[in-house]
Amino acid sequence: MTSSRLLQRLPSLRFPFTLSLLALAFIIAGADGCGSDPNVTGARLEMRNEDYDRVLELTAAALETDPTNAEAHFLQGEAYRMKAEGMTDDAAGRSALIADMASAYESARTNGHTASDIDNRLQVAWGFEMNRGASAFRRAADDPAAYEDAALSFGNATTLQPDSSAGYLNQGLALLAASRSEEAAEPLQMAIDKGANSAEAYIYLGRIYLSDGRASEALEVLESGQDMFPDNEELQTEILNAYGRTGNSDQALARYAEAVESKPDDPVLRYNYGSFLLQASRYEEAAEQLMRATELDSQNANAYYNLGAAYQNKAASFNEQISELEDAGASRAEVDAVVAQRSELLEQAMPNLERARELTEAGGDDAADICRALFQVYASLQQNDKAEEAAECAGMDLN
Repeated sequence: MTSSRLLQRLPSLRFPFTLSLLALAFIIAGADGCGSDPNVTGARLEMRNEDYDRVLELTAAALETDPTNAEAHFLQGEAYRMKAEGMTDDAAGRSALIADMASAYESARTNGHTASDIDNRLQVAWGFEMNRGASAFRRAADDPAAYEDAALSFGNATTLQPDSSAGYLNQGLALLAASRSEEAAEPLQMAIDKGANSAEAYIYLGRIYLSDGRASEALEVLESGQDMFPDNEELQTEILNAYGRTGNSDQALARYAEAVESKPDDPVLRYNYGSFLLQASRYEEAAEQLMRATELDSQNANAYYNLGAAYQNKAASFNEQISELEDAGASRAEVDAVVAQRSELLEQAMPNLERARELTEAGGDDAADICRALFQVYASLQQNDKAEEAAECAGMDLN
């Protein structure tokens, strides 16, 4: 019997570019009140002078005297924010400043500073990091190393707005673009958990799980995505690929039957459906689908190979019947009738395997397995010269 070629992956998704610069809405408001601590008064002055290191020194001194001084915490957050914004080309350097900024703002909030002022600053800082990430992502078209900066910037954004799905989604996409797919799984899952309105989050997380051999988890993610985006064809395609990897042939066949019914002129769907049917030993149905696949795409060597395999394997299924008839002492006519059916199937297999070999060799690929199948067909049909040539192609030693 001849085994089938692997399923053909349906058209790969174009990496979505959903990133755009954000408009920063920031109303600069001065600090309320006149604190009694001269260090705080000095820190306000140094903020105007843009001496942010001096602001940090003065606020640290103020907090040694009064750890609950909300204004000192707030000014610290402001200093860290402005220092981070000044490091436009250093996403890694901004990360530590952003962590300190978020901590300082949270302390200011805890100690009674106006929440709207803090939220406003955090939103501005988040927008800055999202913009930096988007810029780096675009820059990566010419300098792929910039994907790393994009991922860091989007990661910084998640620190500032941990309940927003956008930072996690874009961080995951940037990590994927940087070929760090395993690390991309966590932010993509977070994006989904945070309610991302994006089919890509489900598609790419499903792909990561599939590539890691976690087919059942991939299906869970992808089917959740389909519930959210029932009309998204790319999700449906990924679900078919996932079922193909689970080994659950019944579910895979049911899904492919539905898909082929909805898109009857898709050669890849026809090829994959036929290949699943072939694996399930449903040879006649497989041949029907694979023949249609070759009609829709005459350059698909694998479709011709599997079509030949469907006929060849169906022919092989008659071997046991022939042996049983011979053992039972059946007449020569009865045996010959079944042999003729087998030969007819092999005659149908032969041109398809020959076409598969022709396309494979024309593409510069190894055709040894096809030649091996052809040898079996030629030998069974007693086409000895062709059998010898196919054996040579397959690397078989007939001596």
